Amino acid sequence: MCLLASSAIGLQRLIDVCQQCGVVHHIVYHPVKSMCMTILPTRYTLSTPSLSLNKADLVYSDSIKYLGVVPITILMTMEISVAS
Repeated sequence: MCLLASSAIGLQRLIDVCQQCGVVHHIVYHPVKSMCMTILPTRYTLSTPSLSLNKADLVYSDSIKYLGVVPITILMTMEISVAS
């Protein structure tokens, strides 16, 4: 599953909803297998907020492979095609 949000608060809410639905449907989301990634222009430097899943902090990564695709490459391609 891949969650996208425009803010850390929004993302934490999405994580919480998934976690609650998982409890109802007997699905366990593992914090060790989960990670976060921020997508910002290079001119911005922001501290990464802590996000948690099952009371464990999630780790941040520079790139994430999801179903064999690296999403940041897709986003960069979309940004270039929109600008053209």
